[in-house]
Amino acid sequence: MTASLKKEKDAEIRAQLVKIIGDAPSCAAMGAEFIPWLSDASSRVAFQTAIALGKMKTTKATDALLKLAADNNDKDAYLRHAVVTGLEGCATAEQLKATLKNPSRAVRLASVLALRRQGSPAVATFLKDKNATVATEAARAIHDDLSINDALPALAAMVDEGSSSSDPLLRRALNAAFRIGDAANAGRVLKFAMRDDADPALRELAFTLAQNWTEPPPLDIVDGRARKHEMREVGIIAGAVAPHVEAIMTLKIAKLKALGIQVITQNKIPVAANLAAAAVMTKEAPTEVRVEALKMLAQQHPDYADLGHTLDALFADAKTPEKLRLEALDAMLTKDKARAVTEAIRLLSKGKASEMQHAVTTLASAATAEADAELATQLDKLVDGMLAPALQLEVIEATQERSEAVPAIREKLAVFEKPRAALAGTPAAFAECLDGGDATAGKKVIQENLAANCLACHKFEKRDTSNVGPPLDKIGGQRDRAYLLEALVAPQAKIAPGFGLITVTLKKGDPVIGALASANEKEVQVRLADGKTQKIAVADIASKTEPVTVMPPMGTILNKRQIRDVVAYLGSLKATEKKKAKAEH
Repeated sequence: MTASLKKEKDAEIRAQLVKIIGDAPSCAAMGAEFIPWLSDASSRVAFQTAIALGKMKTTKATDALLKLAADNNDKDAYLRHAVVTGLEGCATAEQLKATLKNPSRAVRLASVLALRRQGSPAVATFLKDKNATVATEAARAIHDDLSINDALPALAAMVDEGSSSSDPLLRRALNAAFRIGDAANAGRVLKFAMRDDADPALRELAFTLAQNWTEPPPLDIVDGRARKHEMREVGIIAGAVAPHVEAIMTLKIAKLKALGIQVITQNKIPVAANLAAAAVMTKEAPTEVRVEALKMLAQQHPDYADLGHTLDALFADAKTPEKLRLEALDAMLTKDKARAVTEAIRLLSKGKASEMQHAVTTLASAATAEADAELATQLDKLVDGMLAPALQLEVIEATQERSEAVPAIREKLAVFEKPRAALAGTPAAFAECLDGGDATAGKKVIQENLAANCLACHKFEKRDTSNVGPPLDKIGGQRDRAYLLEALVAPQAKIAPGFGLITVTLKKGDPVIGALASANEKEVQVRLADGKTQKIAVADIASKTEPVTVMPPMGTILNKRQIRDVVAYLGSLKATEKKKAKAEH
């Protein structure tokens, strides 16, 4: 048969014939006869032959496949794929591992890719390959997708190589250490985080992994894959951080120092009070560092003699950053409740919106007579329609929290809530979500809340490309917040043109299902699932349904604070000045 096939002049026929033979289990014994075809003048024939040999597991073809990889030298990506497929079925892990000394980068890369498909731990041999691309592909083979778990320790050990490895490799090496999660790898990650010669972005990743060490997130921080980890003992990461405490407190890169202090605070690792206090009062330091240092000081040294003076100094200084002042308020609530209430009431009279919101929350937490009296006053303003819109949600939540303990608040709250009972599920029931949201927090809800899953349907920014629902990347400049709120909590009320699903029943033929693109007295246009638009004459329609949306009411998925934050984020999405100018011309 081979002889007759060789006489076939049409290369595509030869290619299709070898493909058919490769798919026939009964022909597996014939594989060796086709090895010479790997050097066929037609790359199509070589391509199909390499794949067929892999399917037939023709072990004798390994050397010829490696030669084809060297000859191709990665010029033809399709042919490289075929070689990798062939090697996967033909070569043993030991044969592929032995190519580490092969001078051809293409051969070594093909071996790594084949070992990845085999799921072989032998791929770890290539982590120290002299070529960065080959070494990085070995790291991807071990770390990504379903992973090669037996090779994770070898990948984690690459953290010790530091800056001699590529960025993608080191990210995976750090994450491999995190996924293993033992004390030795915790120490390895912290040691890397403190390396002055390492890329600050990778050091930031190391500190972030340390933050998540005890409670690993459900989504992998490097490749985004869902991975299930068990909770780990706090002592593992605490023991790794402890030797570096003083060095962390003196880090020169602000972001790293803030992250390091967060890890220390989160794991309750002891720090000298004077070091923490000095960090709080260093005015030249970034706000985030001072905030984390104050958290540490208040948590670890609540009886520190100078804590009260430190807090008073922060309140007294008009230049104290807002976030630091609010953190000082939280610390004061533990240190001196009466003083915290006084400061909260002061903020309610002349603070910024975010400070006033925090002040209301502080009053609820204080649970003193003076605090409750102020909450009752704020509730009166709400009932009378005199309360600033940005404070409404905080006052509602705070008074609900205190209503059981304080009859006066309970009675006032009942007056406010009685007429609202009939509004359940309508935009009016979410009126307190119109103003006062945090756009940054709203963006986080959009990107990370898996229950809402907003990115599955909408485009919000340049990198978000879903077109299932209407694009929202400029919605803040097109619609007001009332519209945005209604779209979130009652999406059926107003459906964006072109995105309402309808079913058109024809007088003759099958029903047409799709999104209503447009409609007039003469015809209806329906956008079908394949993206094509079908025009239907009104005279041909027996009946059609009203447009419906697939978007669920977000009020059943997100809480009111999240709704408010998302409204703020959507309101911030506007066309840039450059785009506006272009549109005007």
